[in-house]
Amino acid sequence: LTVNSLSGSEAHIILRNHENGLKNMNLDISVDECIGELLVSGPKYRVPDSAFNASSVWDDLYLPFRARLGTKDDSPYGQGGSWVANSEQENTEQWIQVDLGTVKRVSGVITQGRHVLHSNDEQWVMTEYRILYKRKRQETFRTVRKNRSEKFQGNYDAVTPVLNMFKSVRARFIRINPTAWKGHISLRFDVIGCKYYRPQP
Repeated sequence: LTVNSLSGSEAHIILRNHENGLKNMNLDISVDECIGELLVSGPKYRVPDSAFNASSVWDDLYLPFRARLGTKDDSPYGQGGSWVANSEQENTEQWIQVDLGTVKRVSGVITQGRHVLHSNDEQWVMTEYRILYKRKRQETFRTVRKNRSEKFQGNYDAVTPVLNMFKSVRARFIRINPTAWKGHISLRFDVIGCKYYRPQP
């Protein structure tokens, strides 16, 4: 475990793990209190495929639910290794979002690039992005970062997970808005957080 830098409430941490082919993992860790669970595809919380939505898709092999963290490319059987935005709409207005079902305390997002089964192509990755959230459907999305740069460091290859954490927010809907990428806009992700306990009167 290596701490590269510490600024305010955030630390940049690198974990080196040589098991399962994972050479390293970059973590932007907040010293906030709610690290908790994987809220999208974890052992305790798992949203249905219908909870995913996106601004566009490349084709039916790369639908929004293929954005689950750890999704593998099994395209010979009809599915791709991530969500991929439509190539004709690749701009900074693209997004993917997930409905967590109920309001949770959210404190981070972990991302990966597109998994490719039969190629060494690691160019389909998101290198920079914004995280937005809201509690109710009718609300407007807002950024999780206030009074500083809204953008988070993304991925530099298609395999290594990158985790960015921030001061926790109460959210049901989480939206990822890529602002820079290599090749094409594509990603897999999960959301970090814990159950929200409403304050008692």
